[in-house]
Amino acid sequence: MLGYPGAQGLALFAVALVLVLLAARSPKAGLARYARYGALLAAALVSPASRFGGTVAQLALALAAYGWVNELDQLRGLGGIARASLPMPKVIPRVVFLMIAAATLVDHSVLLSFIIGGATTFTLSLLLLQTRATHRLELGVSPRPELAIGLLSVAFLVACAAAPAMSFVWVFRLATFAVSPLIFVLVTTTEYARSARWIRRVLAVLALASIVALGTSLLLGAYPARGATVAFAIALVGVAVGALSGEAERVMTPDGGRLRDRVERASEQLASHEPELALVKMLDMLSYDARQASLFTMSPATTETVDRAGYLHARPLVLPQDVIAIALSEPLGTVRHDVLEANEVRRPELRSALHWLDEHHLQSLTLAIADGVVVGALGLPAEKRPRSLFLEEVLVVRALTDALVLLLESRASTARLLADRRQRDEALSTAEGVIEQKEHALSLEAGRHQAATHRLARPSAVGLYSPAQRLAYEAIERRVSNGATVIVATDGTLDPIPYLARAHLTGARKHAALVVVDCTLSREHAALRWKSADASPFVLASGGLLVLSDAFCLPLDVQELVARVHLERRAPWERPDVLDLQIAITYCGELALWKSRGAVHALFDSRFHLEDVSHAYLPSLSERAEDLRAVLADALAREGMRLGGEPLGIETAAVARFFEHPFEGGDVELAFIVQVLARNVTGRAVTKEDVDRVLHQQRWLVANDVVSVPRGIRS
Repeated sequence: MLGYPGAQGLALFAVALVLVLLAARSPKAGLARYARYGALLAAALVSPASRFGGTVAQLALALAAYGWVNELDQLRGLGGIARASLPMPKVIPRVVFLMIAAATLVDHSVLLSFIIGGATTFTLSLLLLQTRATHRLELGVSPRPELAIGLLSVAFLVACAAAPAMSFVWVFRLATFAVSPLIFVLVTTTEYARSARWIRRVLAVLALASIVALGTSLLLGAYPARGATVAFAIALVGVAVGALSGEAERVMTPDGGRLRDRVERASEQLASHEPELALVKMLDMLSYDARQASLFTMSPATTETVDRAGYLHARPLVLPQDVIAIALSEPLGTVRHDVLEANEVRRPELRSALHWLDEHHLQSLTLAIADGVVVGALGLPAEKRPRSLFLEEVLVVRALTDALVLLLESRASTARLLADRRQRDEALSTAEGVIEQKEHALSLEAGRHQAATHRLARPSAVGLYSPAQRLAYEAIERRVSNGATVIVATDGTLDPIPYLARAHLTGARKHAALVVVDCTLSREHAALRWKSADASPFVLASGGLLVLSDAFCLPLDVQELVARVHLERRAPWERPDVLDLQIAITYCGELALWKSRGAVHALFDSRFHLEDVSHAYLPSLSERAEDLRAVLADALAREGMRLGGEPLGIETAAVARFFEHPFEGGDVELAFIVQVLARNVTGRAVTKEDVDRVLHQQRWLVANDVVSVPRGIRS
């Protein structure tokens, strides 16, 4: 029989008592825990053979139980909404202490030992059950009391199994000492979930071994000395082989560990497949019957589920902010349906989150957080289970959600890039549409400019047969094509604008505007008009050709302004770009005569090199007889169409009469004669008599000062 009787037992009892008292006064939990271990060890080593040794052992066990029960008062979980204050009745440890102490006054029979051990185990189990009920929903508390009850029960079963061969009290003390560190770890550790599986396996081994040993001891009761010990050893070895495989631990796990196993398999799927396929496999593993697990993403705001056929479904869904706020305030970032349901009466602000979980058939929602930012959430489907999620399950879900963070961030980054690309594509498409509209508007504007220029150039379409006229036009066309300043001189009987318009249509600026400024008009003499950002000829002719018809009729200040703008390539108002335009100058008569009158500004003269540049001189109609027949035939055909709807012809004799006419009025006089002929001709061709009648009438009108031949015309 083991143990220390007499004075040695008294000394051990004194040591145990001192350790318990020091532990009660010490603020350090570790020292108190080791003191209780020492008290239990001392109680276990005291021999129960004598009445004194049994009394000492019982008192030491009572003191140790008293300190251990007080430890339960410090049991706390991770908090959150389910936090509960444990109403620890101090009378329970006192009753336990008095019950064990009173038993020391009675003879230590086996029956009494069974009663004392069973009562102690039962009382402490009730206290643990009360703790479990009070902290039912709080993470980090349940199922600690259940494991502690299991360890106490195993200690009692071991003592019962060894009772036929050894003292029940002594074996119970040894067993209690053996499981006591595990109980203290369960009650006080903050790393409960890390060691819970191994504690369950040890508990399963001890429980199964003690049950088998108890049955074997009863069968071998005839061999009290060694039969029970041998049977217990054989049972322990045999059961340990099967129990350590993990199946017994699974039986003792709350809810059989089914959810934990599903989450672990989902984690394996997540690590062994491509990202998108891994998500499908993971959600499929987490789904339960017809209820699907849900993956919520913040960017883009969607929820993804997998149907029973294994197809991924995504739909737009914004995660409510109140659900996010509640989950952030909960331990491990997990909000649980049963916690909200249990507290919605006293906390109405939880009801909207509870209704949202009900709507999506979720039992929990765990946030995926990266650098303090919520990037998504993982929702577990609601299922029928007898209890709430416990800490181990929440931890494995938390680990799975943390593994999803990188994937969710990658998908969010990809979604943002795709969204940015879509925005850029939309912006590009919009810009292209605007550009097309602008180009269409510019093409229409260019078409309008060309149409107007074609109308101006119409009189120059015929009559370019004479060498002098041909050379003058080619000079104009060459300078327009080179972008140089064009200077055209006439005698006043020929309008140079059609020839400038025709040359502009062949130049590089043909799509831009041709702006003709009649410098004889008084409205063109106002310098403010030339400085206006809206109506200035500079802005109208920007990029095109600006024609100053009878340029020396402009006031000197306007001439200076034109020369300075052309020199500086800058508009006389605020304009960010360079002013690009080409200038053509026309005048009648001699340049020296205009200068002698002081009508030419010095800067205007020097800028456009009026003396140095060769001027294109357009000859009058009387100087280009080769063009008369073509001009006359074209004019009669057009005027006949305008007045009678069919072109008019002319006889050869009638053409000869025109060659004899001096045409002092030039093209204007010819146009006047053609109009009179078209109104008075009787046939479809003009005859010599028609021409004589009209020319005689014209000479009479001019001779009697009835009409005067105009000097020019502007198209």
